[in-house]
Amino acid sequence: MILEHCNDSINHHEHFNDSYERCRNNPKFLHLFYDIFSDKDEKYRLMFESLESIDNQVRMLDASIVLIFMASISEQAKISVKQFGKYHGPNGVGVTLADYDVWFKSLLQTVKLCDSEYSELTEYVWTERFEQGLNIMKEEC
Repeated sequence: MILEHCNDSINHHEHFNDSYERCRNNPKFLHLFYDIFSDKDEKYRLMFESLESIDNQVRMLDASIVLIFMASISEQAKISVKQFGKYHGPNGVGVTLADYDVWFKSLLQTVKLCDSEYSELTEYVWTERFEQGLNIMKEEC
């Protein structure tokens, strides 16, 4: 059941921003995500094992989170997410539809660990705000 208390009077954008800021205040947030994601399947661990430095990947993840979130409210972000999806699709990195779901579940798991005010509403807002961006990326698969 969707949260009954989720209605138009709640500022989902602000709730997401506050949650993301609390997560980013944890210096281990993005590295923890990669640990959680890599533990989901050997193929994810192997993807990142070949990187010289995870720090560049972490910076890209930080920007990607904002970009995917913004796809629900910005035409330019939608265009960028589509390009991002093409890069990660079958002719690029080789990400599958299922990989996006694992990626997002790993992200939510990390948010739950790093956002001290995590709630059912937080999960709903992250899911709602990421749905459009993730769907755009999946279309490229």
